Amino acid sequence: MNVQIVPSVTEQEAWEALNAKFGEHFVIPPICYFEYWAYPQVFGSTAGPFKGKVAGQAMTTFTVEAWAVHDLAVLFCQGKIVKVCNEWQGPQSVRI
Repeated sequence: MNVQIVPSVTEQEAWEALNAKFGEHFVIPPICYFEYWAYPQVFGSTAGPFKGKVAGQAMTTFTVEAWAVHDLAVLFCQGKIVKVCNEWQGPQSVRI
């Protein structure tokens, strides 16, 4: 059983990623407004959201985590940022 106690990416790292990608176009709110989400997502490969990895063809579920504020979000899996997006509307609104 995979029990996660704390997010694998901090709010500060998420804020920096959002600021790097959208800082010129959006005012990124302070960290205190960020919400943490964790949800399962099914991938058609054992590599999950990590492109270019050698993997088998099997349906595999990974836990996707997100720090979100308004419609901006940083999605990460296993401690690696996999997507920074500006169309966040909840856990099932953005596919990796």
